[in-house]
Amino acid sequence: MAFRRRKASEENKKSKTEEPLSLTVDKAEHSKYAIEDSCQQIVESTLQAQEMKTELQAVTHYISDIQKIEALDREDRELINDLARKILTLSKDRERYKKGTRKIKDTQYHNLAKFEESIPLDLRKMKAWEAYSFDIENDMKYLDSERAALLHQKEDAEANQKTLGTIGITTSILSVLLFLLFIWVNLRTGANMQLPFLLTIALGATAAAYIFIRARENRKDMADAEKKLNRAIQLLNKVKIKYINNTNALDYCYQKYMVDSYAQLTYLWEEYKKEKEDENKYKVSKEQTEYYNSEIITHLKAAKITDAKIWIYQLEALLDSAEMEKLTTTLLDRRQKLKDRIEQNNLLKDKCLEDIEKFTKEKEENKEYVSELLKKHGINL
Repeated sequence: MAFRRRKASEENKKSKTEEPLSLTVDKAEHSKYAIEDSCQQIVESTLQAQEMKTELQAVTHYISDIQKIEALDREDRELINDLARKILTLSKDRERYKKGTRKIKDTQYHNLAKFEESIPLDLRKMKAWEAYSFDIENDMKYLDSERAALLHQKEDAEANQKTLGTIGITTSILSVLLFLLFIWVNLRTGANMQLPFLLTIALGATAAAYIFIRARENRKDMADAEKKLNRAIQLLNKVKIKYINNTNALDYCYQKYMVDSYAQLTYLWEEYKKEKEDENKYKVSKEQTEYYNSEIITHLKAAKITDAKIWIYQLEALLDSAEMEKLTTTLLDRRQKLKDRIEQNNLLKDKCLEDIEKFTKEKEENKEYVSELLKKHGINL
């Protein structure tokens, strides 16, 4: 069931993150809007890059620690394993004193324990990202409906223009036919056709005036519709880029905590805190556990392990090669996803810089505008 929901969600995201819509007229009129959007995107990309690089460094250190542990001498590794076994034995003893049953899985509990310090901040981020995602989806729906309405308005104006052309041609042909008819009647009967001629001329002049006025109004309507349509498309493209960045951040956070939503993580976090509190109340070997924890951390630090404390929460990986391999695979996957996100971020940033450089080279006066815009956003090229 969860797999089907996730698959449906991914298909929905894919449909909403299609290629940006192309503008219908010359983009020169909207270049300044586009360049300002590019500057804002560069600022956002820079901030995201800093966060991702910090996370990537932490994950890389984590993988390096595993390699160092695997490369330990047999004697040192056996000492660490012996400490790990003692800690696990004490942990199992404490479990017997705990009341009730655990409401979350062991894997979820230990995963939350690894990120205990960062969960409150990540919860706030996840809540904001989910709310922002909802707002962005509404914005996309609104802009898409506005784009469709403006496109329909433009097509109506174009259809009216064609209709006026048809009326003009019909009126001209009718006037010529009437003139020919009146001339023929005059030649055949000698009747005075001056009044019909004048009425025909008046009809043609009235039709021409009407066509001229309506055609001018239609051209104005088409120009206004095209201008608004291009702006709506530009805003829609900008919103789609933000949607992609926000979705990527959410997906990474979901994977990190093995959840599908902010609500699920909130529930797991509250249950984790309750269970940890219960566990602390019924510890019968606290001093021993703390001692062995301190010992294993000391030995791991002596082995140049960057984050020795985290291994207290994943002792099974020290004793079970399959668990260690699984942990390594997860970390490698996280690192690759971070690299992919950094690469996408850099490509987007480079594209924005190329757009700015291209705009600067188009006209001499653009240089001053771009310089002030870069200074405004704190961008140094």
